[in-house]
Amino acid sequence: MTEGAGGEPILRLRALSTGYQGSQVLWDVDLDVAAQQVLAIIGRNGVGKTTLLATIMGVQPASGGEVWLGGEDISALPPAKRARAGLAYVPQGRHIFPQLTVEENLQTGLSALGTRGSAREGVPGFVYDMFPKLADLRQRKGGFLSGGEQQQLAIGRAMAGRPRVLLLDEPTEGIQPNIVQHIEQALTEAARTMGVTVVVVEQYLDFVWRFAHRYVAMNRGRIVADGATAGIDAAQAAAHISI
Repeated sequence: MTEGAGGEPILRLRALSTGYQGSQVLWDVDLDVAAQQVLAIIGRNGVGKTTLLATIMGVQPASGGEVWLGGEDISALPPAKRARAGLAYVPQGRHIFPQLTVEENLQTGLSALGTRGSAREGVPGFVYDMFPKLADLRQRKGGFLSGGEQQQLAIGRAMAGRPRVLLLDEPTEGIQPNIVQHIEQALTEAARTMGVTVVVVEQYLDFVWRFAHRYVAMNRGRIVADGATAGIDAAQAAAHISI
């Protein structure tokens, strides 16, 4: 898998900061992520990993700093416009629409295409190629899917908008091992064949270490370590979870 092309980073954060009700959570985070790179963000609970993804997406307002996507400053854009620019976000809890069918859920992801495509084309075939189970279940309502199927649906919906950068928060949480393997394969293919950059927050290090090129570790709202996954194994990386 390509570790990312040279030149301008596809995602760039500069002095990104935020907080909740007067309590600072992120402190001047600087980060560059190359195109087609898979980046794992690790660290113990409560250090700001989820907040970082939410702030990149614009769901959590920044108190300072900048977010750049493909050389464009998107710091002032609301989440919907960031999605149309090519940023996709799969939060914890999946947040699918339980009363909509699988296909209808996937169709909602097409709104992110903006000027990059037409929603009239329907759900792209590659989504069902990534997750064949969804093709079998396309007329089933989301609320009747298993947790693993719902996670595949949430990722598939994000991918339907053909994102340039995919943000994932704990995609393996509560998922059976065989589904985790399917998700790993799908994300690997998305990065390798579709050029999608993946930024994933994950506690299951054995999973993420198999396909991530790079990791950053966070502590107390700051990045405290940054390196290639090839230079450190998952057992060594686990020390950052207990900081």
